Amino acid sequence: MPRNKKPEGLVVYHGSSTRGIIDLEANQPPEGGIGYGVYVTDDIEVARFYGKVIYEFRLGLNESDILFVGSTFENHDPVRGQEGHSVLVGEHVEPFSFWIGKTRYTVGFEGSTEDAARADVILEALHDRKTMFPKPVEEALQAYLKQKARYGDPVDLEDFVENDMEDLVDWDEMNRLYPNLDFIEHDEDLQRLKDAVMEVLEPIQKEADDFVEKWLGLVIDLMDIGAEARSHGYRAVKMDGIRGGFPDTEILVFDPDDLELVGEVEE
Repeated sequence: MPRNKKPEGLVVYHGSSTRGIIDLEANQPPEGGIGYGVYVTDDIEVARFYGKVIYEFRLGLNESDILFVGSTFENHDPVRGQEGHSVLVGEHVEPFSFWIGKTRYTVGFEGSTEDAARADVILEALHDRKTMFPKPVEEALQAYLKQKARYGDPVDLEDFVENDMEDLVDWDEMNRLYPNLDFIEHDEDLQRLKDAVMEVLEPIQKEADDFVEKWLGLVIDLMDIGAEARSHGYRAVKMDGIRGGFPDTEILVFDPDDLELVGEVEE
């Protein structure tokens, strides 16, 4: 978007089914909105998507008044482990992160988004470190973490070692790997294996916890974007390149007084 320093403001549009609108009123949109206010767009085709009657307005704001969010503005990062997930029902919007000043926000589901990212980080760390676990243990751990990443469930590696490992590991194969030991019959051998696994996993989990907390920042709902922007002194939010399909650009204006009606757009 070019820099705007002219007092007449940006040209924006609003699509409606109603003729004779004089001004727009702020409201709380249905699920899928980014906050309370008035929704307009600088793409007239997007306005046509929402209504046959198109109104032109002047938005009397400068760029510094607007929070820009989206891949178009390089203020957008995907969330690890959340590919294919959506923060909405009926519309695909993958979890994503963005910045307001020095504060990082992640749009997702509190808890499950962190859990999915944590599992993905641990999976990558295990791959990079080449832990050399016995194959049945490695396969069981991979299956456990992939399930946690897919469903956004909490990762508890101690619980994995004490419970899930015994259910998931192929102990017949373990005994074939170590013909002089019987892990099923000899508790000491099994405990030594558990201790060795936890010795590797504990620092990895701690590093993953720290990384995810710093990397995701504050996890919020899609609808909270507007309120967070307003609390930082912005007067509007422009979001572009988030929804992944038309219509994919929108401007949320907090105060309707910032919009000056020019008139209906003639067909």
